[in-house]
Amino acid sequence: MVRVSLPAFHLRVFQPHGDLARRHHGHGANMKALSIRQPWAWLIVNGYKDVENRTWSTSVRGTVLIHASKSMTDAEYEEAMAFIRSKYSIRHLADIVPRPHELERGGIVGCAYIQDSVTQYPSPWFTGPHGFALRHANRMPFIPLKGALGFFEAGTLPGVVDRDESTEDLFGGST
Repeated sequence: MVRVSLPAFHLRVFQPHGDLARRHHGHGANMKALSIRQPWAWLIVNGYKDVENRTWSTSVRGTVLIHASKSMTDAEYEEAMAFIRSKYSIRHLADIVPRPHELERGGIVGCAYIQDSVTQYPSPWFTGPHGFALRHANRMPFIPLKGALGFFEAGTLPGVVDRDESTEDLFGGST
């Protein structure tokens, strides 16, 4: 079963009925999360960055929560901005990435679907040696949460719905 987190605007529209309402009313799904430093987490959940670089591969596939790490130094932020400015196809993003004090940190900021773990990827964001190919990224209302290294269990969060046959109509087909 793939787990998917719905952005807040979907939660207001969707009103489950019957068995589905009993299954999901007031309960979220227990999901994995991945801590990512800002501004990279912002770039992912806003749909700009399609791969997360790591030194290790993963067998995790499906939707994971994106946790914005609490720490971010000025040097790390400037290094990220220098990387963005160095790539012709993404340099325009340097003008829209929020300033350090505007970035949410220390909690869940969204979710993304891990499609694959790769050693090569046709994206300006890929630097390797490994990358998690991402799609279907979404912002979520900020949820303060202590992070951890690697993937970690985020617990049960409100507004997270299991994706299965009974909820397929919510998601507009397959991921």
